[in-house]
Order: sequence, then structure tokens, then C-alpha cells
Amino acid sequence: TTLPVTPDTIATTTTVVRLEPAEFYFLTTRSRLQPIVVDLPPPFTAEQIADILEAGPPPDVALTSLIEPGLIVSSSESRGVLTVDLDATTFAGIPSTQQTEAIGQIVMTMISSLRRVGLVNFTIDGDPISVKKGNSLLSDVGEPLSYDDYVILLATPPPSVAPTSDTVEPAETSTPE
Repeated sequence: TTLPVTPDTIATTTTVVRLEPAEFYFLTTRSRLQPIVVDLPPPFTAEQIADILEAGPPPDVALTSLIEPGLIVSSSESRGVLTVDLDATTFAGIPSTQQTEAIGQIVMTMISSLRRVGLVNFTIDGDPISVKKGNSLLSDVGEPLSYDDYVILLATPPPSVAPTSDTVEPAETSTPE
């Protein structure tokens, strides 16, 4: 009997996994929001984003989080508005002085990371609630919130855009003497 010849090398194949950036907002020591970019395989869902946000910042960065595991119970998206259902007990455990930053973490992360989401509103046990905006005022019950509602909480404000004028100035006219 003869043994089959075995090759000295084994051919391997590699699959290239395409990654897309997702922004997660965590807190600096001064309670300001700082984005961290994480590359994820698309398409990623609100649940995946929530899981990463609840896991906290990477250990190699000096940031913290107010988003505890179990805070985000579920989420659903309709027409660009993401509804995030929060756990009542976990949310109540966040000091009222820090709820603005916690809500800002969720709103800014979800809007920055999910292409189809432009607004976020909040519920507890499916009932719409009001939450603190970046200016510390309460939203209306069930009011959809935007990225701009929390931009004031950023550690580094985005560059300002010079206003553009869409008005046309009237041309100077001279009157005959």
C-alpha cells in the first residue's frame, strides 16, 4: 500500500470584512461628551449600538459613562425617529444632576451611528416621558430630540459655520440731478 501525498502547504482564503465607523459618546472628567469612533461591520442595529454604549468606553481612554447595563430596554425606529425604552429603576438611579448627560450620550450616539435615525424620543414601559435637554430644560412628553439639543455638552464644540446670506442686496442706484 502507498500513502497519499500530502502537500507541504495548505491553501487558505481570507474574507475581507468591510467596517463602518460608529460614534459613541462618553464623558470626560468634566462631564463633557467626547466621541470615540469604533469600526463595526455593517449593518449595525440600535440594539448593537446600545450594547456597546452600555459596555462603557474602551479601557485605554480616560472617559466614563452614565449608561449602565440594562438602562436601554429596547428601541424601535420609524420614519427616522428612534424610540428608546428605558428601564425605570436604572434611569431613576442616575442622579438628576447627571440625567442631561446620560440622555445626551444616548441621543448623540444613536444619531451619529445609525444612518436612518435623525431624532430620538424616550419611553419608560412604553409610555412617553420628558427628559432633560442639553440646556437643562425639560422636553415635552414624547418630544423627539435632535443632535443639536445636546451639542452644548460636547467637550470640543464643532467648528462654527459662517452664516450664509440668501438675500440679495439691492443695487445702488443713482438719481439724475
